[in-house]
Amino acid sequence: MKRSIRFKTKRGKSGEIRFDSDSPDFIKYNAIIIYDDGSEPIIGDVYNSKADDIVHISLKNPVEIDGKKHAVMGLLDKKAKTEYRKIRKDVYREQRWKRQNTLTEEDKENLSKPLYYYYDSSTYESNMVKIDPEDKICAMARKYAINHKIDKLVSMYNVIEKFRNSEMLRDKAEKDGILSDDGYKQVEITNEEACIVVEEYFEEFLAEITEEEEKRLDLIKKARESGVPQVLYRVFAECNDPDEQCDLDVITTYIDGEGNTEVHRQHTW
Repeated sequence: MKRSIRFKTKRGKSGEIRFDSDSPDFIKYNAIIIYDDGSEPIIGDVYNSKADDIVHISLKNPVEIDGKKHAVMGLLDKKAKTEYRKIRKDVYREQRWKRQNTLTEEDKENLSKPLYYYYDSSTYESNMVKIDPEDKICAMARKYAINHKIDKLVSMYNVIEKFRNSEMLRDKAEKDGILSDDGYKQVEITNEEACIVVEEYFEEFLAEITEEEEKRLDLIKKARESGVPQVLYRVFAECNDPDEQCDLDVITTYIDGEGNTEVHRQHTW
């Protein structure tokens, strides 16, 4: 994926923000900022918020402006923000996809670290479970996805939640955990035990994908027989039009009898 947006700063400098998933920096920094005046390009991670019209850029290397170093830049350009909002989901998805399919040196280092499970025995809530380091779990999931050629995007948040809710790990903490000063039972999890949880996650994940595919095929059949497109998905998302007076849009994906999809966006005024 190679895309770009134009921008202009409040000081009158103009340029281009380029997004290129082939870039070696893309996993952590999704863009390179090229100025029209020939200034040195800047590598950074672009993001924004709905609260303002600023395109925020978290910089790989701080830049010095008027004798002061800055780790974050803000481009006060409403048009640039609007353009970025149109492509940011694609940029973010591409960034996650490359991250999932790349085992970095940092991942390899995390894989060698011991894994600890901390459990507050006074409650059964998963939010009272701590895992350190969570980065090791993510690295294990990425390694599994690469080795098994998983062609679907995985939520690392869900992988970590699988560990938090694991009865096997909780039972081990109850049985073998050492009580710490803050009330948690701490226990080290072996690589073999962690691999079991990772494999369980992917078994459930792939089963869910199969179920979704069966649902899709059933809707295609219904659409073909009725001649009416069927609702495949319906979700809420933040409004994509700064000129509209609403916060949320309803996004409905329809599927027809040929398996083609069409997305409708409805503002909620």
